[in-house]
Formats: sequence, C-alpha cells, structure tokens
Amino acid sequence: MRRHPPQTGAIAPWTWKMSRKGTIGPSIPQWTNAPAILYHGTCKTSAQDITANGVRLLRGSCYLDFGPGFYTTENYDQAAAFSRLHHHKQAAVVKIEVDREKLADLSFLAFGNATASFWNLICHHRLAKGQDHRRAKAPHMYDVVVGPVASSWNYDPRKRAIIDGYDQISFHTEKAMGMLSGCSKSLLPV
Repeated sequence: MRRHPPQTGAIAPWTWKMSRKGTIGPSIPQWTNAPAILYHGTCKTSAQDITANGVRLLRGSCYLDFGPGFYTTENYDQAAAFSRLHHHKQAAVVKIEVDREKLADLSFLAFGNATASFWNLICHHRLAKGQDHRRAKAPHMYDVVVGPVASSWNYDPRKRAIIDGYDQISFHTEKAMGMLSGCSKSLLPV
C-alpha cells in the first residue's frame, strides 16, 4: 500500500524519502528556534510610527477579545484583511521578528481551542467595561494572551463562532511592549 504525504495547507511540507526498508516516510525538519514572525494590521501612519519608535502600550478598546493591548497574528493575510477592513487605502502591515528566548520570559495565557474558558474571557472583556484579566496571585495581567479569533459571541453558546485559520497573539503589559520594541520590525505592502 502506498502512503501519500499529508495535506499541509500553509505549513511547510515535509520532504518524503524512501527508507532502507523500502517504505516511504517523512524526513522531519530540524527545529532551529528561529524568530517567531508576527504581523500587525494597522494604518500607514501607525505602521511607520511602530517601525521607527517601537510598540507602545495603548489603552485602546477594552472590548477586544482579550482586552486592551497590542494584537498580532502569525497570518499575514489575516493582518492585511484586518487592515484593509478598518483602514481602506491607508492599510499597512508591520512584520515583527520576535526572538523566541525573549518571548519565553513573558507570562502567557493560551487557548488552543475555543473552550469554555476561552468564551468566558471573551465575554468578560466584551462586557466588563474596562476590567482586565488579572492573574489570581499577581498584581498584573498576563503579558501575552494567545488564542483563536471570535467571529461572533453571545451568552448562548450555540451562537458562538470562531474564524477558522485565524489566530491572535495579544501583548498587554509594559514588559511585553519593551520586548516587542527591541525586535526587528518592517513595513509590508498590503
């Protein structure tokens, strides 16, 4: 029976090789701990400011999924779509190369799926009127929150939905802003 490589979508495909025994299998790529590439969709003026002066903690809308913070994604198309939706002809995307070792020094709250806890946090921020996600035994919020993107939310769990293939990595503290400000940043066309 012949095996076929998996469908990988946006993930880099593995190379498939014939083993000494004649079976086909993946040649697993080596982990290099390369910088994480994040994208931030915004307007051209803000993008130029971010690339020139770094990231600043702006207390924007508290009604975002994870509260006020600086939101990024690993998906360029998602950042570009957000930018075009909100900034039209002034759309821009900032590419940020983040050193994974520095990223590891931050505190994280992560959701792999749209779990009950994820929806609890979403509803909290969209309804809380300025409250944050303080940690139980710490005087501050998590530095970073990671999870899917909610396309609709509601008290009724049957009416909640996420956007397939979209992610969000949000930064919420001065410590996180300082780490991001030290990263390489570039302005990309939309």
